[in-house]
Amino acid sequence: MRKLFLLFSGVLLAGITLGQDTEKKTTKGKWERGINFGVHVGQGGSRNWAAGAEKFSLWTAAKLNIYANKIPTKGFYWDNDLQLNYGIVNTHSGGVRKVDDKIDFSTKPGWSFAKTIGVALLVNFRSQFYDGYNYNYLNQGLKRKISSFMAPGYLTLSPGLDWKICPGFSMVLSPIANKFTFVTNEAYSYSFAGGIIPDDNQTDGSGEFEKPLAINYGVDPTREVRHELGASATLYFNKEVVKNVAWKSKLDLFSSYSGRREFFGPNFASTRDIDEFHPERVDIYFTNSIVMKVNKWLNVSYDFDIIYDDDVRQFGPNGNVAAMQFRSMLGVGVGIVASF
Repeated sequence: MRKLFLLFSGVLLAGITLGQDTEKKTTKGKWERGINFGVHVGQGGSRNWAAGAEKFSLWTAAKLNIYANKIPTKGFYWDNDLQLNYGIVNTHSGGVRKVDDKIDFSTKPGWSFAKTIGVALLVNFRSQFYDGYNYNYLNQGLKRKISSFMAPGYLTLSPGLDWKICPGFSMVLSPIANKFTFVTNEAYSYSFAGGIIPDDNQTDGSGEFEKPLAINYGVDPTREVRHELGASATLYFNKEVVKNVAWKSKLDLFSSYSGRREFFGPNFASTRDIDEFHPERVDIYFTNSIVMKVNKWLNVSYDFDIIYDDDVRQFGPNGNVAAMQFRSMLGVGVGIVASF
C-alpha cells in the first residue's frame, strides 16, 4: 500500500508539473464530447505544537469526467457519462487511508417525440476501485475490510420517460426500474478464522460470529447478488450557475416493490421476510461537483455526496441500522483549463 501511495503521489505531482487541471470539449459531427481532469495535493505538519496536531499529513486526489453525447437527429439521442474519483491521505498517526473512491458510469439511449419529452433506457453502474476498511472494528482498534471493487457494485436499468425540463436540467422517471446489488469480491471477508470471534474480542451485541460482508449491503453471501424491482427517478443538473462557477449534480431515487429480508441464526445463514412493501423507504444517491475557476491557472473544486440505502445496515452502536451517509472533498488545484 505504501508503494501504491508513493506511485500515486508521483503521478499526481507530475500532473501538477505538466499542468494540473485540464478540460477539453469538442463537437465533431453529431457528437458532443469532452473530458475534465483535475488533480489536487495538500500537505500539513507540526512540531512541538502544544495544542496538538498531526506531525505530518499529505493527501492527493484526482478526478476524471468523460462524456460523449449524441446530438438528437431524427429523434434518436444517446448520452454517456463516466466519473472516476480517487483520493488518499497519509498521516503520521493513521498511516495511508483512502478518502475518496468512486466509479460512476451512466449511458442513456433514447428517442425524443417532442422538443422536451422522450423515452429512454437509463443504465447506471457504480462501484469503487480499492479496498475500504473499518479501522475500529468491534471498537477495539482492529482493521476489517468493508468494501472493494464490486463489493458492493450497483447496476440499475431504468426504462421510462425522459423529460428535459429546461437547459441543464432533466429527469428520467421509471415505474419498472431494476436494481442489482453485487458483493462478489470476498463476500464473507472475515477478520477471524471461520468468522468466529474469540472470547477475548467479543463485545455486547457482537455475538460469537462475524457478520459476512455481503450482509452489510443486504446481499446473501451465497448468491453474491440481489435483484430488486421498483420505481425510480433520476434528476440531472449541469450548468454554469454564475460566471466561472459550474455545478454538476445527480440525484437518484429508488423505491423497491419488495419488503425487507433479515439474515439471522448463529452464523447469519438463514433469511426471512420481516415486513411488506414500504414505498416511503427510498434509497438516495445524491452527488454534487462544484468547480470554481479562479483564473487560467487556479481552480477550486468541492465534491459533496449523500447516500441513504435502507439495506446498508452497518451503523449505530451495534452496527445494525441504516443511516444517512455523507462525504465531501474540498481541493485547490493549479493548472490549465482549456475549451475548444
